[in-house]
Amino acid sequence: MVALSGELDLASAPDLERELRVGEETSPGRLVIDLSGLGFMDSTGLQALLRARERAHEAGYALSLRRGPHQVQRVFELTKTVDAFTFDN
Repeated sequence: MVALSGELDLASAPDLERELRVGEETSPGRLVIDLSGLGFMDSTGLQALLRARERAHEAGYALSLRRGPHQVQRVFELTKTVDAFTFDN
């Protein structure tokens, strides 16, 4: 599991990408990204999550997200990407 906190935006998305790529090297069967500690996510953060989803699909492992607070979930709703991800409670 990768637990995020603070903001997922232009400044922090590259750090997430690096962390995910390290985790992906171990060939996980499932990867969970916990958004519950985020206070903010912008379109750059969403793009990083979409790229992670694509890599998971290509590598054949499951990727799921643990829901974030309302303001984070709103980004998925506004961009109509809610159905692109599997959300755990």
